[in-house]
Amino acid sequence: MCLDDREPADALRPDTAPIRGPQRADREAELARENDRLRRQVTTLSAALDSRADIDRAVGMIMAVWRCDADAAWSRLVAVSNNTNVKIRDICRALADPSGAAEARSRPLREAVEQLRVDRTRRAAPPPPRPVTPAPRRSEDGRPRR
Repeated sequence: MCLDDREPADALRPDTAPIRGPQRADREAELARENDRLRRQVTTLSAALDSRADIDRAVGMIMAVWRCDADAAWSRLVAVSNNTNVKIRDICRALADPSGAAEARSRPLREAVEQLRVDRTRRAAPPPPRPVTPAPRRSEDGRPRR
């Protein structure tokens, strides 16, 4: 948009007069900086939305394996991320990638995913079912038979 272009109704207002000279250059530089800032913000928000799907998927996987709620699964991801110094979004992408290609690229990432897998195997298994023992047979007088 050119700064000289004005709506006809704005042409009569003194505060909308076209900007000329050094003020125009300053205003254009300010608008260019604002435009760059907004483009970076859009890029960042787009990346956050993309990684959010992977994070939600990984949290769901952890919830299913560990049989826990979303908060506990998130806490587990944060702990593994802190222990291995790997970003949560990278761990989640590796968990959600069935081919394992993401894990192969980075040793810390492999260790983070492996830590989640090892922890899963350490999870306490449910106790085995109790064997059902039949009640002892009793005679007519109520004493147990032999």
